[in-house]
Amino acid sequence: MIPGGRIQSAIELVDEFEKSARQGGLPADKIVQNYFRARRYAGSGDRKTISGLFYSILRNRLQLLQWALESQDPINGRILVITYLAKNARELLNHFTGDQYCPKPLTDQEKAYLLMILKEPKSEKSFIQLNCPEWLMNKFIEQFGEQEAIALVQTLNDRAPLDVRINQARTERETMISVLDEQHIKTTAMTHTPYGLRFEKQTSLANNKQYNNGLIEIQDQAAQIASLLVKAEPGMEVMDLCAGGGGKTLAIAADMRNKGFIHAFDISGAKLKDITKRALRGKVKNITIQDQMNFIVFKLTFRIVV
Repeated sequence: MIPGGRIQSAIELVDEFEKSARQGGLPADKIVQNYFRARRYAGSGDRKTISGLFYSILRNRLQLLQWALESQDPINGRILVITYLAKNARELLNHFTGDQYCPKPLTDQEKAYLLMILKEPKSEKSFIQLNCPEWLMNKFIEQFGEQEAIALVQTLNDRAPLDVRINQARTERETMISVLDEQHIKTTAMTHTPYGLRFEKQTSLANNKQYNNGLIEIQDQAAQIASLLVKAEPGMEVMDLCAGGGGKTLAIAADMRNKGFIHAFDISGAKLKDITKRALRGKVKNITIQDQMNFIVFKLTFRIVV
């Protein structure tokens, strides 16, 4: 894809996110997933660049909104992308040409807006600089003190590292470290969980054999710790409320070594559908899935022959 096409895709993604946020729809990662699923022509470099721009805009959204409110246009993906690029990568605004696949040229109103915001200093309000809602920033300060709260929010604004959990029912962590190292993928063992690995670099796992065979699952360290606190053992019967996509459900199931039962509940049947393919991939066979809105109707029990 040409640079202008990538920018236009980011605009469309931000538009979709803003619409979803107003309507209580899909989260950002699902929006990105669905967008590229419908656009198979986008290569790995395209997906990386477009999603990188999209998530950078979300991480800076509060500050961008403060500037964008100065525009007379309604807040939309285009004005947020224009604002972000003006502040961080002005040269990319040259791709607003109106050529095929590219964003339409900047209007006179948008050009005037850019001149205004480029002269305008950042807000002096710390919560806006940190892209954190004021009520939440106050909560952090109350709990941790101002300096620690600022450091915490600054960390949250950075891109999270890629964490994975090995499927402890099927492999060992040291084995997986060696296997990934042979693929030139460097990882380090987590200190707070016996099953976690942290990738040294952001890596796409879409075509990774170990991921596709269910030997590793994407899961951050905090979620892994929460799963460990359950202290699940083979033969137990466990309930996971608000299971969502099933990350903790699968971790607990692996601790149970496929013996016993774990019941995954969520108010959203759509979210629970992700557990189906993840369980199949990981060869998990002791999960019962139930939609709380249709407690009896939506029920699926895996009995997969390994």
